[in-house]
Formats: sequence, C-alpha cells, structure tokens
Amino acid sequence: MKRHPSLQSLSRDHHAVLSLANRLQRDPNDQRLREFLDLWSRDLEAHFEEEERLLAKLVKPADGERLLREHARIRQFATAAARGMFDLSDVVRLGDILRTHVRWEERHLFPYIEQNASEAELSEIGRSTGPGPIRPLQTEFLSLS
Repeated sequence: MKRHPSLQSLSRDHHAVLSLANRLQRDPNDQRLREFLDLWSRDLEAHFEEEERLLAKLVKPADGERLLREHARIRQFATAAARGMFDLSDVVRLGDILRTHVRWEERHLFPYIEQNASEAELSEIGRSTGPGPIRPLQTEFLSLS
C-alpha cells in the first residue's frame, strides 16, 4: 500500500526499525544492543516525539493511549539498556516489541490517519517530519568495546 506523502518519512523510519528488530531477534548480542542504543539516541527518540506530537491527536483515544503506552515501554527498554541492566533475553523481547509496535502503526494507525485526517492535518505532518528517513546503521563502524 502506498502511503500518503505526509506519512512516507515516518514509514521509511519504520523500515529501518523493522530491520533492526529482525537483527535483535535473530542474533541477540551486545553489538545489536549498541545498534539499538545508537538508533535510539540518533533518531528514534525524536521519531517517537514527532509521532506523539503529530499523530496522537488525530486518532481514536484508545489508539492514542496505545501509542503513548508502547512508546513509554520502549523508552524504558532504552533506559535500562543504557544503564547496562539488560540481558540477551531482553534483546529478543525488545526486537519483538519493536516489530509489533511498528506493524501496528503501519497496519492500523497510519491507514486510520490517511482516511480520517484533513489535508491540513496531513500537510502539518509532512512539514514537520520532512523528507529524510532514519539512516541505516553502519554496524561495521560500531565500537565493540
């Protein structure tokens, strides 16, 4: 399904997150966790803030609550990981949570917004999110320490 142009940047970000989620589940290790933390600090935290600011107000209250709740849960994982309070089973769980969240947004939240938001609301999303996606991680350059 082709996304409305205003949601395409967020949707491209989701592709990068799904790719990381697959790696987290397929090969849970410290390097994968560092990839998540790099993506989190570089792009994903800002992505969440954009979605919360721009999208939560355009959806049904229950969906807005789910968006905020799932973002809070992923933030908790990021905080725990940054503090070293993570083990390999948490890495696999994080991958599953990221995958489930992104798929829900792509399959449920975005179609709802495309069908129900006004052109002015969609234009605001497009202006605020800009054209650039999250850059793919360059894992070969990540420090192994």
